Amino acid sequence: WASSLTNAGKPAGVEFAGHSVTSPGYESALRADPKVVAEALVRGSPELDWCDTSRRGYMTLSITPDQITTDFVFMAGIRTPGLGTSTGQALKVQRGARKLTMA
Repeated sequence: WASSLTNAGKPAGVEFAGHSVTSPGYESALRADPKVVAEALVRGSPELDWCDTSRRGYMTLSITPDQITTDFVFMAGIRTPGLGTSTGQALKVQRGARKLTMA
């Protein structure tokens, strides 16, 4: 989950939200296509820029004086132990921008 937060319609800050590494998520409770679920969540929340409800993992942050970049890293699976991962969406925040951009 990643959001560009606003205050009175103006950019106010950003929020990165991590999800579980091994616990099931929406995909275990819903029979809908995960992409459709994610698109509906983004459409339904004006501040939500991006989400992935079908994969589990963590994020890394790279912080410099000019920007913050986050990379969402997804586990290969949660049903069997393993260290396999894949890189998902990357997002960044430029200094002073107070909003996310896709990297």
